[in-house]
Amino acid sequence: MRVAVIGLTLFVACAPSVVVGAGQPVVKKSDQGICHERGSAIYKRTRHYESFDSMDACIASGGRLAKSTAADDAAADSSDGGPSWLGKVGGKIAVIVGMLIIVGGAFLLSRRRSS
Repeated sequence: MRVAVIGLTLFVACAPSVVVGAGQPVVKKSDQGICHERGSAIYKRTRHYESFDSMDACIASGGRLAKSTAADDAAADSSDGGPSWLGKVGGKIAVIVGMLIIVGGAFLLSRRRSS
């Protein structure tokens, strides 16, 4: 029973880090009038923005494309030699593996004490 409570508590505590980007707009137009698509390097750092459903709608409102394109962002993500998906998916996998290790360790400790 304790293991289930510990596992559920850890899952609830880590769930917000697994659900990233829920409720975020597709395109953000910054105060400088630059349109940033979801997935670009600057998108996450843009705090003061006007949201749009598409890049075309953002540009039609008077926005402009960023100087660096999505291809440049992908090249920058993989410039360290590692695969570009590792930065996006790797954090989620690390959280899940960490939770499994903690829950498994708690289960083994509880089985050890009861014998």
